[in-house]
This record gives sequence, C-alpha cells and structure tokens, in this order.
Amino acid sequence: MPPWSRFSFLFPPPVPEKGARLGLNVHWGPLHFPWLLEYRDISASTFQEVQVRGPFKSYTHSHRVIARSEESCRLEEEIDCQLHCPWLHSWLDEEFRRLCRWRHAVLREDLSLFSRYAPGKRRILLSGAHGFIGSQLKILLQTAGHCVVNLQRGSGEKREDAIFWQPDRGFLCKEDFEDFDAVIHLAGENIASGFWTRQRKEKIFLSRARDTWLLSQVLCRLYRPPQTVISASAIGFYGNRGQESLTEESGRGIGFLPDLCTKWERATEAIEQRGSRVVHPRFGMVLSRRGGALVPLLRAYQLGLGGRWGSGKQILSWIGIDDAMGALYHLLMDETLSGGVNLVSPKPLPQMEFAKTLAKKLHRPTLLPLSRGFLRFFFRGLADEVFLASAHAVPAKLLHSGYRFRYPDLDTALDFVI
Repeated sequence: MPPWSRFSFLFPPPVPEKGARLGLNVHWGPLHFPWLLEYRDISASTFQEVQVRGPFKSYTHSHRVIARSEESCRLEEEIDCQLHCPWLHSWLDEEFRRLCRWRHAVLREDLSLFSRYAPGKRRILLSGAHGFIGSQLKILLQTAGHCVVNLQRGSGEKREDAIFWQPDRGFLCKEDFEDFDAVIHLAGENIASGFWTRQRKEKIFLSRARDTWLLSQVLCRLYRPPQTVISASAIGFYGNRGQESLTEESGRGIGFLPDLCTKWERATEAIEQRGSRVVHPRFGMVLSRRGGALVPLLRAYQLGLGGRWGSGKQILSWIGIDDAMGALYHLLMDETLSGGVNLVSPKPLPQMEFAKTLAKKLHRPTLLPLSRGFLRFFFRGLADEVFLASAHAVPAKLLHSGYRFRYPDLDTALDFVI
C-alpha cells in the first residue's frame, strides 16, 4: 500500500485463497470505516477482491497476469465500483490510478532487484519484524519467496512463523535457533526518541549491544550456525565529522553514538569467529512516512514550523525506505560483502537544502530556524550528536558491489515516500 494511504488491519491478513476475507480499517481525515473484501475467482493468473461490506455500493478489483514471453509478463488491474456519491467519481478515479501507478512502479523495481541474484529459498530469522524497517523487509523477503521467522520478545511456544526470547533475563531455547540460513537482527531501542538521560542511554545500550552480544553467543554455539548474520548499526559510528567524506574505511568518531556503534558491532565477534559472514548495515536517516525521523518532521513542516537547525550546513546522510530494503536484500544475497556497510544515498546534502526540498514538496515555507543554543538547551546531548552533527557518509561498498539505487536524489525519493 502506498505511504499516503492510512489503514490498519481488522485482523491478520489471510493467505489469498478463494473465500478468504481481508479486513481493513480505512482512515480518511478524521473519519474511519471498516472495509471487508473477499477473494474470489482465483487461478494461476487471475484473482479478484470483492467488497462484502464497505464504503461503496459495489466494488470488484480484478488482477490479471498475462504472459508475454518466457521471461516477461504484463500485470493488469481493473477496478469496477459504484459510489453512493457519484460526484466523487472523478476524484476517486484519479486516486485509483495514482495507487496503481505507485504499486506497479514498486513491483517492477522489486522484480528487477530479485532478478539480479541466483534463485533459491532461504530460511531467515528476523528480529524487529514489527518495526517500521523490519515490517517492510519481511514483506520484501516473503515476496522474493524466502521463509521468514520472527524473533520475538516474550515467552511462548515455538511456532512455524516465530520463536521467542527474553534477552533482559537471558531466557531462550538454543534449539529454536537451529537451521537458519541467515539471521537479520534489527531490533533495539530507538536512538533518537526521548531525551538522553542516564537511564535512557543505558536502555539504548542494553537493547543494542547487550542483546546483540547474547544473540551472537547463542548462534556461535549452534550445531549449524547461519551462513550470514546481518546486524544493524548506524552512521553515528563516525560522529560529527563536518564536510569529510566518510567511507566504510573511515575510523570511528568521538561521543556516545560512536561508542555505542563500536560496541554494537563488536558484539557479533563470537559468531564471526565461528565462520559466519557478518555484515553491519550502518543506517543513515531512513525516510518513510510510516516511521522514523521523517514522521515528526512532516508534522512540523505541515504546520509551517520547518526550517534551519543551527547553521544548516551540517550534512544529512539519508536513504529512502525502498532503497534501505533493497540494500538489505543486496547484503543478504551478495556474499562478497562483510563488515560495516553505509546504507545511505550517494547524494547527501546540507540540512538547510534538505529542509527547502521537503518544504517545497509539502507546499510550506521554511520560516522557523532553531538556534544551536535552543537545540542544546532543549535536547541536550541529543542535539550535538543527532540534530547538529554532520556525517557525509558515502555508500562506497554498495556502489562498488553493483547495487543500483532506485532514487538516489532527495526530490525523487520524497515523491515515493510521502
């Protein structure tokens, strides 16, 4: 679903099969309403979603896949609906066309991504599957045909799609971790949310470094450890470095975030010594309308409160959510990559330029500068290491290994994510 659509599931979405029902809670401004659809006429090349209850008099969405050759096909979508308010027809027609254009563009890029790697189904253990990055990655991996099992906090019996652990209590069942081809570890406390109090820093450290260390210890003791371990990190590793271009070969910086990221990455040493290929994706600011730093920024800018932070010259290294997913898939499938890998766009830009581009997309001014003093007074340590820090990270390993960015420039990225 495109990022501008607002919906939630009334119940877990089913496997598409005849008679199965999909329940959505659709939000439109301050209003929301349930929408119940049923799958019908399913075959190898077609299926339909038919409204059982919802906002339309009638609604049928037909999907057809038409073979063009042994290596290509055409996807057609046809929406036949009747409205209670006929005067909304023109507006709704354009919304449906916009939806289909977005979905077809994303699907085309996903299929292009999958085609670059050797086929084969992998069994993957994924932590953080309910986070805004993990939830999107899970969909991508399943679309590619891989088997994804969630690593969830809490207690419970092992399921086909989930295993449980309690890292704060050291509770887990080692046998549950056997027979995975890859482990992708994304879970952890949000670094940039909340003030950096002493207790907050400790909570961040424990959820990142300690939990990663525990996971690494478990994996290295397995009879058959995973071939690949991808454990998240961040470009906070480099600290505040001004205009210096930072590749994966650049050294660590100074401060809380560089210390955290260094210990976070070193926490996987045990499984690396066992022979697994270990990769640390160092995330820049991930742009998504469904989570991350862009969500509070959109709220502020829509109120006309966007503008310069400090000097506005500090470099923001960002990456769109779809490129973050594509790059993670590339790290999984390209066995030549290991160690730290910068997950950022090849075109970072100064904060003030970022602010102007975002404001232009939202048709808002950039009138509210936030002084260095104000940010330090209000956010304390978070200000110097997040809002005012400059990290010109370069995705050298991604580019050298042949990864092709879907949208390397901010203007194009914002068209897809907002």
